[in-house]
Amino acid sequence: MLLSLVCLVSSAVSAQQKTRKKRTVSSTICNVASVPKNMVIVGYKTNPACGQGREIMVKRPMGASEIICEDSPIPDGYTVDGLRGSLACGGGNPLTNALSISTAATLYGIRVGMSKFEVEAEFGSPADDNRGNKTNPGKGRTWTYNSTLKTTYVYFDEDYNVVGFEEKWHN
Repeated sequence: MLLSLVCLVSSAVSAQQKTRKKRTVSSTICNVASVPKNMVIVGYKTNPACGQGREIMVKRPMGASEIICEDSPIPDGYTVDGLRGSLACGGGNPLTNALSISTAATLYGIRVGMSKFEVEAEFGSPADDNRGNKTNPGKGRTWTYNSTLKTTYVYFDEDYNVVGFEEKWHN
């Protein structure tokens, strides 16, 4: 009985070891020109194998918005929203060494279909709340957010769900 139990456990361990996948070795990226298409730079780490001693850490952007290093290529379908800071990006000014990027489907985390409560949680209270929106001037609401560089408009339907947004940069 004990012998058959030992054989059973031994064969199970052997089968488990055979089904494990081998890890693939990723290549080291040492310069921006080597970043694969539609990947972004999210940081740097020390690596003496790289000429300047810094290896580039990259990833494929998965979300509607991302924070990437300022020297990163911008992937297809994303736009730059503004400057940010990232400790992982190093170099330069740690308050402005990164970029916030987003897909056309979002603006700073705001997306079509969000409720007014979700927008307030993301952006805070608007500077202005006007009746009407861009697509239907007599219905819905338009919230306005002002900054020194731009004005952001968030358009709501009658039920206070986001139907669109845009930003206009000041000259």
